[in-house]
Amino acid sequence: MSRELAIQIETTERGLDIEMLETGHVSKGTELALANVSTVTWAGVPLEKYAADPYVFSLLAGLVSGVGVNLLSNWLYDKLRGRVDVLRINRTGVESDRYRSSRAPRCHRNHMHAHSSRFCGISSRVAVSA
Repeated sequence: MSRELAIQIETTERGLDIEMLETGHVSKGTELALANVSTVTWAGVPLEKYAADPYVFSLLAGLVSGVGVNLLSNWLYDKLRGRVDVLRINRTGVESDRYRSSRAPRCHRNHMHAHSSRFCGISSRVAVSA
């Protein structure tokens, strides 16, 4: 059984996507295999961007098994620890101080973000919503 997750990352660190995918440049479809149980594919950036905006990019993660979920969450933690302003998986905000950069606003349970139509949930690890 294969699942696909949409991951959106908002950061002020331009080039984080290149570093995460371990390549010199990224283009739509650039892919990284995680131990044959998961793949991460660069899906692009929003069309309208302004110089002062944070850098936002999207990844698609293909998961083959439950092992792939664990591998993906560990990989995200290692790559994003302390470097992310906003992390969304399948349009749901993942709330954790482990990922959050020191610049990002804090969130409390049942507090609605101005930039999101969803409530954020406090989570200490990546929760996969299928």
